[in-house]
Amino acid sequence: MKTFIEKAIVTDASEILALQKVCYRIAILYNDYSIEPLVQSLEGLEQQFNIYMILKAVVGKKLIGSVRAYVELDT
Repeated sequence: MKTFIEKAIVTDASEILALQKVCYRIAILYNDYSIEPLVQSLEGLEQQFNIYMILKAVVGKKLIGSVRAYVELDT
């Protein structure tokens, strides 16, 4: 199966949030459950769609990753 990178939309937020929480469970090793990816709410993530460009990586119909970026000046 091919991996596709595409722009995420707000309706992807719940799936992105679920993946984010699984990926950041590494925080258990550091006994730090306060990092943003673990405490972020669905509403908070949905609001970030107004601030960031959010891309998602998809294999078949399965979300396997996401990234957020923004433009500041020319960067």
